[in-house]
Amino acid sequence: TLAWTILRGGSFVSPGTDAGDVIESLRAGAVVVAGDGSNYVSMVNVADMACAVASSLKLAPAGSTFNIVDEPLRYGDYVDATADLIGAARPVRVPNLPLPPSWRCTNRAALTVLGWMPRERIWMDGWL
Repeated sequence: TLAWTILRGGSFVSPGTDAGDVIESLRAGAVVVAGDGSNYVSMVNVADMACAVASSLKLAPAGSTFNIVDEPLRYGDYVDATADLIGAARPVRVPNLPLPPSWRCTNRAALTVLGWMPRERIWMDGWL
């Protein structure tokens, strides 16, 4: 019998991920926020994901699924705050562009069952 657990990670952030491309795009003024930027993104630092994997190997019941994410944020708020951190202009909103899908996940099950919680920053200021 195969015992399995699914860990659904959010969008990864840390040096070496696509998050670094966001910084360069913000500096170049190339980031555009669709609609009003109210769509949610759920992110997780790569180091936190690794800790969740280790916890799941010890504590996860077979057949369980966990969202491994930090607190969800609105995309517009995230890129505005990142722009502020790096001293770049905030991205322009384009109201006539449709909002991308919203990925608002809760980490409650991982907190409760695995005792896991995010400890690393999802904000990019610490690794610029």
